[in-house]
Amino acid sequence: GVGGIKFYTGDLFPEFKNTLLIGSLKFQYLSYLPRNENGFGEEQIIFKNKIGRIRDIEVNSKGEIFLIADENNTTLYKLTP
Repeated sequence: GVGGIKFYTGDLFPEFKNTLLIGSLKFQYLSYLPRNENGFGEEQIIFKNKIGRIRDIEVNSKGEIFLIADENNTTLYKLTP
């Protein structure tokens, strides 16, 4: 199942600019879908099996990406460039 989904427009991670960030509960990964002239391209995995089931994704005004997992004793994760 899909966890959180966010459209990334920030500048902190230029490789994710104008992509959909997708958290996976079932497969425990964070991925992105690059946007192209026909919609979206092929899904790219950023990481897998690192923090567990990704429940939600948030992006602040600085372009920082935060994740929370659906696990016991989870914490808030911040991606760094």
